[in-house]
Amino acid sequence: MSRDRHVVLKCMNNSAFLNILFKFGKFGDVNQESDDKYDQQSELNASRCISNVIYLTRDSQGYCNDSKLLKNIVLKVASHKVKSYEQNVLSLRIMLLASIMSSDGRRQLIEDFDARKITLDFLKHLLKNNIDQSDKIVSESSLSVNATNMCIEISKVLFNLNMDMRRKSLYNQEELSELECAVALCAAVLMSKSDDISLTESLHYNAGNAIYSVPPACFKVDKLIPLKAEEKSSTGKLTPERKNFKAIASLLDILQHRVMSNTIATDILHPLLALLSQLCRLSRDIRLYFKNKILPPRKDFNHRPEEGSELRNKLIELFTHNDTNLKHAAADFLFVLCKENVDRFVKYTGYGNAAGLLAARGFLAGGRGDTEYSDTDSDSDTEEYKQVCDEINPVTGHIPPKQVNPLEGMTDEQKEYLAVQLANEISKLSSSDIIQPMSVGDDGKLIPLQQKVHQTTLKEEHSDSNDEF
Repeated sequence: MSRDRHVVLKCMNNSAFLNILFKFGKFGDVNQESDDKYDQQSELNASRCISNVIYLTRDSQGYCNDSKLLKNIVLKVASHKVKSYEQNVLSLRIMLLASIMSSDGRRQLIEDFDARKITLDFLKHLLKNNIDQSDKIVSESSLSVNATNMCIEISKVLFNLNMDMRRKSLYNQEELSELECAVALCAAVLMSKSDDISLTESLHYNAGNAIYSVPPACFKVDKLIPLKAEEKSSTGKLTPERKNFKAIASLLDILQHRVMSNTIATDILHPLLALLSQLCRLSRDIRLYFKNKILPPRKDFNHRPEEGSELRNKLIELFTHNDTNLKHAAADFLFVLCKENVDRFVKYTGYGNAAGLLAARGFLAGGRGDTEYSDTDSDSDTEEYKQVCDEINPVTGHIPPKQVNPLEGMTDEQKEYLAVQLANEISKLSSSDIIQPMSVGDDGKLIPLQQKVHQTTLKEEHSDSNDEF
């Protein structure tokens, strides 16, 4: 019955009923244990009801702000070693709901009850066979189905507990240590697999979300791409070949599977692409890894950039997806792989595909983004590109098939007549507000052509008045 929204709102959404659930769910005394199977089942059922009621009522009673309840939720998670799998999952889900429903509750969980530290300790316990004392990966053994599900729930909790950190500019040492630990543990999760293959993608995807919640200013890239085991004792330059990219490869696998199989779920791809863009901005090695895998030097110019069966073709095809967030996320990812260089971006995608992102970022007139990239890795033009660069249509990004010139055989008078006709038709559509001619403004963004003409006229008048003096 607790899953029925109508029943919950009518019968269960009151303090007296919820207090009974908290009592049977042992959120009043978490140390009260019982070997009675009936008692344990009552605790599980009460916890399920609490989870459903808070979710369906959006915590209308405000229990997610109650410090006593929040404290007991954290204590139940902290006692995970003596709790059953079902109890642990339900405790994590209730903590997740509390962190979602109330910003004040989320603050209390972190500041007053050390929820982030306790959750990370729980994750360490689940990964004890995969990491060493310093949270470094030592084994890539698979996780049981129960451990996988608990890792997924913990990743969701960490995402919510960390997201407010992205709005801060100053961090204390304890916060920095916890965030560093979060990245290291999530990297270990990304390098692990589940005994149930169908859960592996969800495991990796949620770990990726938890990584994205770590503020870039606190992000330790070496925790995500550590040195390979055989390279730890070696000395010399830290080249990409000496680093372990298996965690990054897991994220690429999700992207490749979703895009190539055309299972476009915006709630998965949008956050994933945002994460990949962030990682590429933070690390040259990660950007080069994705650049080599997704965007190698272009050699085929006979087909449009969005045509083909390669991953980059499918990503460019997403530039015109009907979901605005997804298409901008896909475009931004490839833009970062091009070091946010407009000319390079247009070369790989065509100006028509790139126009949406360039217009939104104010780069229609050229330029590059704010992120500073190293100059050590160049993207020199291939021999194939040099041979055909003059034939490439910059808008479509490919060499168009040769076509008969429609103006061939016309006299100059006929051409002029058609030009005047075209101008008149455009003027009619413009005056009827069916279309609006646009131009690129000084800031690199689109503005109405009439406004551009007006600005130019004012400049000329101002210049003429200065000349008179």
